Amino acid sequence: MTVRSGEVHHHWPDIPVSPETERLARSRGSIVVGVTTLFVHKPITDLQIGMHVATGEFAVGVAALAGSGGGKDGRRRKP
Repeated sequence: MTVRSGEVHHHWPDIPVSPETERLARSRGSIVVGVTTLFVHKPITDLQIGMHVATGEFAVGVAALAGSGGGKDGRRRKP
C-alpha cells in the first residue's frame, strides 16, 4: 500500500489486509492511519482504538492513497 503526503510517498508492501478491505480502501481512495508509541502486540477492537484516541494515546487521520487523485499532474508515481 502506498500513501502520499504532499510530494512524499510512503510504501508498505506487506500490510495484511483482506481483499474486501483493499477494495474498500481503493474505492474510497484513502485509508485511516493510526500512530502510537504504545506497544500493540495483538489486534485490538474499534472500541479499544476509540478509548486510546480519547486518552491521547493514539493519533489517527485519513491518508490519501497514491494514485487515487495523483499529484499535481494526476499521474500515479512509482513506489
